Amino acid sequence: MPIKTHKIRIYPNDEMVTVITELMDYNRFCWNKGLAAWNDMYDASLAVADKKLRPSEYKVRDELVKNKTDWQHQFSARVLQTAVHRLHQAWQNFFNPAMPDAHKPKFHHKRDPKQSFTTDRAVITGKYLTLDRPHAASHRFSAIKMAETLRFTGEIKTVTITKRGKKFYASVNALIEDTPRPAFYDCWDIVGIDVNVGHIRWNGGDVNTFTPRMAALHQRIKYYQKCLNRKRRRNPGDYRSKTYQRIKAKMNRTYEQVHALQDDLIHKFSHKIIKNYPVPCLEDLDVHAMMMDGKKVKGLQRGLFRRLR
Repeated sequence: MPIKTHKIRIYPNDEMVTVITELMDYNRFCWNKGLAAWNDMYDASLAVADKKLRPSEYKVRDELVKNKTDWQHQFSARVLQTAVHRLHQAWQNFFNPAMPDAHKPKFHHKRDPKQSFTTDRAVITGKYLTLDRPHAASHRFSAIKMAETLRFTGEIKTVTITKRGKKFYASVNALIEDTPRPAFYDCWDIVGIDVNVGHIRWNGGDVNTFTPRMAALHQRIKYYQKCLNRKRRRNPGDYRSKTYQRIKAKMNRTYEQVHALQDDLIHKFSHKIIKNYPVPCLEDLDVHAMMMDGKKVKGLQRGLFRRLR
């Protein structure tokens, strides 16, 4: 049975914003603790040359649960479980030869642009999302309104809540029933996709990946960056004024608009390809070598190669 993901924007109230923020901090704490325990177990196994002492998902989870402190009981236990499970998946991807781009797990920081947590006990009723509340929680939990209902029905496996800027999103993974394969999947219609800087060329024509609207937003970002750089040069010791924070907030909102436009373009194009062609062939580029050319770096960053793949 396939698993489908639906990403929906959510609108929590002030109390639930505090709850979500604390859960994201707790998720980062569990990840870092789990990664430190994983590294310690691995170093200990190398010191005594005993493979039985090597870390695993269950060993690290039991270690974190055994060393729980009192303040941790006010947070959902599922956050710790899912954090260790994602850490285990990250190590598997790193050692998987079929995934050469997978990076070694790193410690998370509170200043990372993307903050999130995952739970497998959330409940969705219509357009409302309810998180699991532990008995020792000090906050009052309430239902969180979603922008729309789920596009499909099935058993909800996990819900990941992500914060980008000042907006919150819920990515719902649901286990749906098998649907019959379309008739065209029995044929061998092949589509070739040629990715380029600024556009994507395929059998049906060209798709512009750097629209005039994106160009205007990037010019606005360039202006904001110049303003921030000028303020840092004038007062390098104390430049975090209210004006600096206001300009930085405007720049972050513009980055979010660019990201949303790119997501919309890539999702529509990829959905059209997968829906109509059973055999897509995508060009394989040596992006690392192309990045050595200083004139192409900025265009490559806007080319959306990896996100399309």
